[in-house]
Amino acid sequence: MLVASVLAKVKARRALIAILWLVSVVLLVSLAFISHVAAATMRPFGVLGDMIHLCAAGLWIGGLVPLAIFLAACRATFSL
Repeated sequence: MLVASVLAKVKARRALIAILWLVSVVLLVSLAFISHVAAATMRPFGVLGDMIHLCAAGLWIGGLVPLAIFLAACRATFSL
């Protein structure tokens, strides 16, 4: 019974993470439709490129926090 309760919490947490990830991607992609690229003549390619760029920038910035935590932990381990 306890295992089923824990598994239900894990599944609910995974679903919440997936929903939050999807919402963040939608919000990032929506910025492409109001950018300078949206007014260009080659609109579909520009907007698609802007969408990819915004998502890649979000991943890059999101990866900096775990990297900083990892480097701080490594520095503390190897300090004299």
